[in-house]
Amino acid sequence: MRSRFVLGGLLAVVCLVGLGTCRQWRSRSQLPPTTADAGTGGTPTVQPTPDTWPGLTDTVSTANATDESAAQPQPAQTAGQIATLIAENPGAEVNVRSQPSATSAPIGYGQVGDTVVLGRAEPAEDGHTWHYVTFQNASTVGWVRSDLLDIPTAPSASTDESAAATLSPQSDVLKEALDEHCGNTRAIEAYFVTQSHTIYVCKIRHQHLYLSQEQGTEQVVTAQDVEALGGGYIIGNDNFEYRLDSSSLVIVRFDDAGQQEEVLREAVVYTERFD
Repeated sequence: MRSRFVLGGLLAVVCLVGLGTCRQWRSRSQLPPTTADAGTGGTPTVQPTPDTWPGLTDTVSTANATDESAAQPQPAQTAGQIATLIAENPGAEVNVRSQPSATSAPIGYGQVGDTVVLGRAEPAEDGHTWHYVTFQNASTVGWVRSDLLDIPTAPSASTDESAAATLSPQSDVLKEALDEHCGNTRAIEAYFVTQSHTIYVCKIRHQHLYLSQEQGTEQVVTAQDVEALGGGYIIGNDNFEYRLDSSSLVIVRFDDAGQQEEVLREAVVYTERFD
């Protein structure tokens, strides 16, 4: 009789342990998937933004850089140089892509022999470097692979003087204005360098803001009457209107009768967009 009680107690303990295990397994199996497994099955892609205001002389700290990232090959500093599109076939069209990858969608093309201004560079896993380029004779901007570019070993004389002068350390005043009006670099939509101006267009809560500084001055011009038009902008500032795109900056002045007079026309030697 006693052995029956003992056997019954052991069976009850086994059942309780098994029931707890089943409940624990079931609760784990009902947990929601992690972010990496949810949706399309991968982590969301984040559009890169600059760590500092483009063209200004801030120093980026590398104190927290890992050994692995430090060992990665870095592209040569070619921003501001003039390069020429090349290909094995002289009549070929060179794709301009939306991202620094051969799998990204083409957004336009150039012809062999077209000249472009180089922007930032990104290394790729296949050993090539992709360059963000601005066409000198068209409104096209985008990414082109390094083997399709003839890049001179020294900066082009047509851009080095104007770009170097525009990016000189008068930028402290401009940086203060950018910090005050735009807040942070994530607000940058476009950046332009002309022969004598450094220009930023910021976008904050669907509202555009124009800031520019003329070489050799301490004054920063700001304007909130900004209309995005195609690949460029129309900016109103009192009785002046600025017409800006990837090829030129044109400033006109309106008199009391509404007649306009062109007061400035400059070529854009470098531009970059941050979508």
